[in-house]
Amino acid sequence: MSILNNILIGSDFDKMQFNFLGLDLLEPMTFLGDVIIFITSIYFAFKTHKFKRNDEFFIYWKWFFIVFGISFLGGGFGHLCFNYLGVPGKYFAWYTGIIASFLIEMAFISIFTKVELRKLFVKICRIKNVIAFFGSNICFHF
Repeated sequence: MSILNNILIGSDFDKMQFNFLGLDLLEPMTFLGDVIIFITSIYFAFKTHKFKRNDEFFIYWKWFFIVFGISFLGGGFGHLCFNYLGVPGKYFAWYTGIIASFLIEMAFISIFTKVELRKLFVKICRIKNVIAFFGSNICFHF
């Protein structure tokens, strides 16, 4: 019972630190996990590209995997180099994450058969992403 009382949910724990080539780096496991997700995403992008279909659905999926993977790689470097970049080092990953969510939404919108409904969802998706970009920009500066 005493172990459960010592768990601090939401608290900021010490980060793993290590030195490599004279650099003080953080969170090697986070970086490794992000690199694995990057490699997996690029693999799935190539697999999706091999379908050789020009459907919007597959094109959006391919670009989703590419942007998603790059976002995780950027996030991994943001964590790894936090001592040098601080929170702004994570912005790239956050912004590309917004783009990745836009691409996956567009992939699913592309399979709607009703053109009017499809146009409506595309507008909603674009407006939502503009709000996400500007909203995150405002949050980053406060």
